[in-house]
Amino acid sequence: MYTETRPDRPHARPRTVAALLCAALAFIALAACSSGGGATASLDDVPPGTVIITGMQFTPAEITVQVGDTVTWQFRDNGVPHDVTSTDDSGAVAADPVLDSGQKKRGEYTHTFTEPGRYTYMCTLHPGMTGVVTVTP
Repeated sequence: MYTETRPDRPHARPRTVAALLCAALAFIALAACSSGGGATASLDDVPPGTVIITGMQFTPAEITVQVGDTVTWQFRDNGVPHDVTSTDDSGAVAADPVLDSGQKKRGEYTHTFTEPGRYTYMCTLHPGMTGVVTVTP
């Protein structure tokens, strides 16, 4: 068997193998990202009165319920800790918070609203994460 050696391309085979290896690693990385494991909230499968915490946000950020309804916050951000804490009119943590889940990495927090009003909240660990519950009579 005769194999021709090309002096102008002495490293062609190692480069090809390296390129294939890089492509395979990129494919694996993309597949891992797209599998999600619950990281992405789809509102299609979320019961009414539920807020999903994922992707460093509350989804939906604003929700309307009636007096007597319970809102459930589901912590689905791949182990990233968050909390649900009431804020005042200035956006700071409320002195006497109605909502106070404590820090959680997973699980749920529920609160039953007994008074109509507008309840603002945030994640104290990530102040850019904010939400509103509007409670109607």
